[in-house]
Amino acid sequence: MRLLVLGSGGREHAMVRALLRGGHEVHWGPGNGARGDWQVFPDAFNLDRIQALSPELVLVGPEDPLADGLVDKLQQRGLKAWGPTADQARLESSKAWSKQFMRRHGLPTADFAVADTLEEAQAAIRRLCDHQGVVVKADGLAAGKGVVVADDEGSAVAAAQELLEKYGRLVIERRLLGEEASWILLLRPDGFQALPLARDHKRLRDGDQGPNTGGMGTVTPVGSPFALDKLGRDLFAALEQEQLNYFGSLFVGLLFTAEGPQILEFNCRLGDPETEVLLESMPGDFLQALHGEALGEWQGCCLDVVLAHPGYPEASSPSMRIEGIPEEATVLHAGTRRDEQGQLWTAGGRVLHLVAHGKTYEEACEKVYAVASQITFDGRPAHYRTDIGRTLARQR
Repeated sequence: MRLLVLGSGGREHAMVRALLRGGHEVHWGPGNGARGDWQVFPDAFNLDRIQALSPELVLVGPEDPLADGLVDKLQQRGLKAWGPTADQARLESSKAWSKQFMRRHGLPTADFAVADTLEEAQAAIRRLCDHQGVVVKADGLAAGKGVVVADDEGSAVAAAQELLEKYGRLVIERRLLGEEASWILLLRPDGFQALPLARDHKRLRDGDQGPNTGGMGTVTPVGSPFALDKLGRDLFAALEQEQLNYFGSLFVGLLFTAEGPQILEFNCRLGDPETEVLLESMPGDFLQALHGEALGEWQGCCLDVVLAHPGYPEASSPSMRIEGIPEEATVLHAGTRRDEQGQLWTAGGRVLHLVAHGKTYEEACEKVYAVASQITFDGRPAHYRTDIGRTLARQR
């Protein structure tokens, strides 16, 4: 099949690699500094160029074009797309709307309030903040950086003021405690297929310290203390009832609390960096899985460690020269570019994803950190967390 993948990050690089393994003709735009057996598709979001290419399926990776209605526009031109319409993408593009959807259908989620002014935010914080703190979220898309977990009312109000000025409407949410997990569902009109649980590491530094980021690494599989079959069926029924089901993926952010699983958020796309580990270890054809074919048995452990620009998440400039990538390593490109001489440079905050498999997490950790130690940005070590997978390795 002739396929077109749109996006420029590590998630899209993983998607392209998975589709190529299925023997398909893959076009990718705008892409990044990675090289491979795909066709580069320039001017990626130009609808006339897409129609001229006549792909049999367009797979849209990032959230912004989905929220802006790219799938609607493709469908209007008779093109088949993998992803939600703008209306369906409200599950991600508006946290307030998403939380109200969960409340309407009795899906488990933390108590919350919506605030459009500082006064409303202060009132919500007073009601929802307890000894565990409170969570302040920007309502709209914020590239994974619009969430502040505040330990007390004072820091919550300060965060609310800052996020109101930057993003507008807020969701104030009771803070719950537990282990987080990422659950990705491959949706289709007649059902869904759930992928194994993964765990993202959002904080910048080891020990879950520092500011939130778009994700500094991921591990899969992770265990669940609860059966999730009923939650999946209830969620799919709710989507169907409101005509929100679509041909695409739904990321469900979960928190395993003492009372059971709670839904933290939805993303109407493949998670990043979860995609990197899930697709690199998928036991079957990715495209056929999207259409409902059951996957085989998942083997071993897989982890992803992100190499970031030293200024991340506040800055990703100046551009830095990338060297030392071993040829045999699985390295997915995110924020990279090449100059006219073919030299690779940083071009974003999260630069590279290093992916490694192992029969155990100990083996996977050993492989991935051996690669991380060899790669330099302008002759210096890149920034990365050194504890991705280590806790699970010790537990097993």
